[in-house]
Amino acid sequence: VWDQVWDQVWDQVWDQVWSQVRDIWPQYSSWIDYSNVAWVAHCEFFRRIGINLTSKFEPYRDLILSGVFQCYEYKNIVFAVEPPVYVERNSDHRLHSTTRAAVEFSDSSKYYFINGRSIPSWIIENKEQITRDAFLKESNAEIKGAMYEVLGQEGVMQLLGAEVVDEQTITHANGDEETVRLFKTSETFPEIENRPFAWVEMTCPSTGTRYLQGVEPHHTSAKEAIASLSPFGVEEYTYDLRS
Repeated sequence: VWDQVWDQVWDQVWDQVWSQVRDIWPQYSSWIDYSNVAWVAHCEFFRRIGINLTSKFEPYRDLILSGVFQCYEYKNIVFAVEPPVYVERNSDHRLHSTTRAAVEFSDSSKYYFINGRSIPSWIIENKEQITRDAFLKESNAEIKGAMYEVLGQEGVMQLLGAEVVDEQTITHANGDEETVRLFKTSETFPEIENRPFAWVEMTCPSTGTRYLQGVEPHHTSAKEAIASLSPFGVEEYTYDLRS
């Protein structure tokens, strides 16, 4: 009985309610959220030095300072959203995480971002789904870019089967020897103008850590490729001190 009644009532109510709220649902209060904290602080300064403000200011200040993240107001109901319990950003202050949700709320709702762009949760939570075929067939550049960020350059190299096309040992002015390798994929990719991906590998002299840096695919020489990442030309690529 409940199932039958619910189906009938839901169909009737949904049609009526949705027609009324669908145009205003995305709208949230622009005067009750974190964006107004600076304005409140500005007014609070003048209040503290004795300049009388409207009697409505203090209740409004208290409302802003209560911790409302966003507020959606309607005639008979108000939805107030608490601040997130976790936020992660990159160096440019954009929402970003390659290991977990960049934004999480106390009700366990999660939102995933790479360099400020929203991405599907599976790229982070189920990255084993990022297979070679999935990467190559993905037509959305933002999703493919997110896959690249999550796997890292070495992971993408392994995924795409990049191979060493040149290896050279460079002797620097201080006597240090540096072995550099140039990797390329055998396939070309439309998102980089039907060219292969290319990386140059170098080793940190103090820690022994290997680093991979993306380079232009036209390089055929490992030394030429690594020199392109420095202020030196190919012939001048040598250091007196490396650390």
